[in-house]
Amino acid sequence: MLRKRGKQNNIITHFIIDADKVIPYIIHMVETVGGNAIMQIEFNFETAQRNRLCGAATNRLPCCGLYALSSQFDVDIQSVYDSMAQMFDKKKNWKGRTHNSQRRAWISENGHEWERVKGQRNKQVLTAIKSLDPNETYDIETGQHCLTYRNGLLIDQYETKSPEAHGSRKLRVRLIHRVIK
Repeated sequence: MLRKRGKQNNIITHFIIDADKVIPYIIHMVETVGGNAIMQIEFNFETAQRNRLCGAATNRLPCCGLYALSSQFDVDIQSVYDSMAQMFDKKKNWKGRTHNSQRRAWISENGHEWERVKGQRNKQVLTAIKSLDPNETYDIETGQHCLTYRNGLLIDQYETKSPEAHGSRKLRVRLIHRVIK
């Protein structure tokens, strides 16, 4: 079953094939001949596959902490999942839910560092990131969610968008850490 999903300026941005398989693509305008546009479609299968964990779509799992670590340190999300499951003796049906202390333990175990950014508590995510350097990488923790702020974009397991368009922009910040690689 093939359904169109999502439009941007009347251009289809991706298809849904079956239930969980989303294949993003980019349309390139090649040339216009007599008022008819000829288009080239570029499918991005790598993007579709990176959003999967243990065979399920990450946007349906409570794995925002794992996804944040994966995007902050350029590590495959499945390897983060496997190492966390081993470190904390998780059951086989574990869906990826983590606490801040578990994420900090994973960071120190793998030789990475965070540095706490003060003065951002209880601000909305959009307001808090205005004072952050967009060229740095930050871990943002709200009450029940984790995000990454990197290259001027907010990243979580649902979407990677500009801060103004991201669905989590109005959540209240609990902690922000600057990532030290």
